[in-house]
Amino acid sequence: MICRQGREVRVLQSNGWYIGTTDEDGPYCRVSGQYWPSREAAQDALGKGKFSQRDCVENNFCNGGNGCFDSI
Repeated sequence: MICRQGREVRVLQSNGWYIGTTDEDGPYCRVSGQYWPSREAAQDALGKGKFSQRDCVENNFCNGGNGCFDSI
């Protein structure tokens, strides 16, 4: 899955497992509105597209106020 900015969406970890993107400097954007207790659970949600998009100022700025995807 690729976000509007052309970054690969993947499972990342910080205070739990979440769905987000990275750039050359590290984590870039937390896409998911929730955390999961395991990598497997987060990967399953990503694979099925079963997660809510995080609504925040940072995501709106990086994606022009349109969310991270056309639809999930």
